[in-house]
Amino acid sequence: MNEDDKIIVEREYPVLSREEAIPYKSKQGREWVYQITARHFVAAFVWKNDCMWQHAPIIKYMKNWDFSRIKNYCLQKGWNLVLIEKE
Repeated sequence: MNEDDKIIVEREYPVLSREEAIPYKSKQGREWVYQITARHFVAAFVWKNDCMWQHAPIIKYMKNWDFSRIKNYCLQKGWNLVLIEKE
């Protein structure tokens, strides 16, 4: 792969405040993709039907947490929690 073949994707997503980072009441089939950005990692997870369905391996310990706990933990650690995609 040479320099010309590299694709750089830059998107600017807003960082959510404590109030904004709460998903809407989910309905059957609705999903939200969130990204956690820390100093040493970036990880994503899919939130569906009030639970974490898919996640990056580095955040597997959050698998059974409710969203409020995930959000508060990220805020406590100084990590950014960003809504990437809402279906």
